[in-house]
Amino acid sequence: MPMIALECELSVYRKGSLAVSLDLQQGIMIWRESRQWCNNFIRSLTREQIRELRVLIDHLDFTGCGSVSDDRIDDEEIQIRHSILKLTAVYPECQLTLDDGKMDQQAWRALRQIIEKISRVPFQL
Repeated sequence: MPMIALECELSVYRKGSLAVSLDLQQGIMIWRESRQWCNNFIRSLTREQIRELRVLIDHLDFTGCGSVSDDRIDDEEIQIRHSILKLTAVYPECQLTLDDGKMDQQAWRALRQIIEKISRVPFQL
């Protein structure tokens, strides 16, 4: 069953929220930022971008447990822990919502990189 849309929301206490909706059927990206409403935009997706997203989504397991090979924790990992990240995958007959506690962090980083590449804007608050 192919995914028809993907929604990512990042909320940080006292900083606001950032939401990105990727509609793979209509080929559009909707960017909504609560801190600066003038940064909101809608961008069309090319067929190549949609294909790249679908390939990434098909090969990543967002529900897997991320493992850290050593005890070192980088700044990005600390930032993720102090924020709320929600990912919603929309299918024709259902939807799956994951929060940051259930999401594989490496899969999230890969998805975030492709979102930043397509939007040309950093996905951070």
